[in-house]
Amino acid sequence: MHAVAEIVIPPNRDIAESVKQIMEYFFDEDDKGNKTDHADWWDFYVIGGRFSGHKLEASLGEEKLQAFREELIRRKVTVSCLQCGKQELNPASQIPMVDALWLEMFPGKGEACPLFAHARNQYGKRGIYADDVCKVSEIPGSLTAERIIVAGPHWEDPARIIPVRMWATEWWNHVEHQKTAWDGNVKAALAAMRAETGYRKVQVTDEWVVVTVDYHN
Repeated sequence: MHAVAEIVIPPNRDIAESVKQIMEYFFDEDDKGNKTDHADWWDFYVIGGRFSGHKLEASLGEEKLQAFREELIRRKVTVSCLQCGKQELNPASQIPMVDALWLEMFPGKGEACPLFAHARNQYGKRGIYADDVCKVSEIPGSLTAERIIVAGPHWEDPARIIPVRMWATEWWNHVEHQKTAWDGNVKAALAAMRAETGYRKVQVTDEWVVVTVDYHN
């Protein structure tokens, strides 16, 4: 199962390397400190991936997106019956029409419709898309995730970062996935965290960076 995480890191750091440090923190280690296995909640990840454009969709609002989808239905747009990640327009001859409609309804939000597979490479082969990264101050109010991880400096090496806070909508209890009380809203969780006092408080500012990650568990 693929799920979306939003990883919050300090500003002015290499995005890919920071995400790598966070995700690999959950690897198991042997008694010599060598990485031996993946965590019990992920075995593969890519920045953006099938959730590339996740923040963009949240910023547009469900009402406008629904109007776009209804227009696609009216125009009898069809997709492949097999789906791996984003839906794929089938036949591909529909792509120019769908992209033109996207440009008409969402000017300035990309030249290709990010709801479909042709617009983006979901395996990270085209690098990191700009809208998969935003500042904390730019998080859409309706943005949700299965997991948020907040980074902080490593206690021995401040140049490295490690996870210091995490929320999850569910967790693996080694028998089944168990739901939690968190509703998945990213902005609300971070706002509550920033209002905390005490030793667990993390000094996250508006300039910190939020990165969309597609992980498999």
